[in-house]
Amino acid sequence: MILLIVLLSVPDLAGPFVKRFSPRCCPESLPNPSSLHSAFGWLPVVALAVFASPLPARGSAGTAPAPIRAEHILSSIVQADLRVILIYQDDPKEHAFLAIDNTAVHACVSKIQLMTSDTILIPEKTSTLRVQNTTKGTLKTMPIGKASFVSREHKENVINEMINVKMPPFNQKGTCVDYIRIVLQKFKDRGIIVDSVLESYETIYKERYQAGYERLGVAPGERTRR
Repeated sequence: MILLIVLLSVPDLAGPFVKRFSPRCCPESLPNPSSLHSAFGWLPVVALAVFASPLPARGSAGTAPAPIRAEHILSSIVQADLRVILIYQDDPKEHAFLAIDNTAVHACVSKIQLMTSDTILIPEKTSTLRVQNTTKGTLKTMPIGKASFVSREHKENVINEMINVKMPPFNQKGTCVDYIRIVLQKFKDRGIIVDSVLESYETIYKERYQAGYERLGVAPGERTRR
């Protein structure tokens, strides 16, 4: 645009430009460079006036809006403690929950299901207090790290998404400890947890699988009922 304004303001330069870039099909319609200069000789003045004028200020009363600082974003982040809760450890009824602060998620057998090797467990949400009350203290709690959410609403939305996870059959990595692994992997993929959290759980995961096979001949949670 600036090049065109300069060329149009100088007749000696405008001629070659117009002849080169004008449509070849209608050479007789080409304007005379002198007439272009007389008609558009004021353009450079207008262009300079526009470029020299200050940009309009944003915001009300001519003030720019306050910048969004990193500390403002960080202060709104909600952190939650993550714990693995084992109930009835080393028992055929052993079962695992993932506690996100005071909310616990887990995958279990529904009341109308009969447990078989190809049963599909159903995720659900409960409270850690209810878990403690129903098991009468026969539980073990293992902290594995923290989760970071954008807001409390984001936290609740993510938890609700986790109880809609579709589980594979029980004998295809679909146990209660597999469910926690799936949830934590989703958290990691979304940047909600760091690698070390999932690594901490992997230690528990391998231990419970090994313990189940060695002592019971089954994976943990195989006989679990609600």
